[in-house]
Amino acid sequence: MSERAPIELLMDKAGWKELPQPHVSMADDPDALYATHEAVLEIGAATLRCYQLNDGQRVFGADDVGAFFTPAPIPDPAQATTPKDPKQ
Repeated sequence: MSERAPIELLMDKAGWKELPQPHVSMADDPDALYATHEAVLEIGAATLRCYQLNDGQRVFGADDVGAFFTPAPIPDPAQATTPKDPKQ
């Protein structure tokens, strides 16, 4: 038995919910992949939507992955304002 990656272990614990079956007929393409389950995985302050496909693969939502790897903007110190002293 192979050792599972840490992300796989996290995904195992996600609260998976079954999705309704797709309305499109899969008879036209029996190899078509579609999501059967969804879950939300929280890593630190990030939220990643996860999907389990009909072949057992688990994938992340592309938008969430993009946001996860996009660095937060660094504040420009030149534009910082000094809070006013309420006693003045």
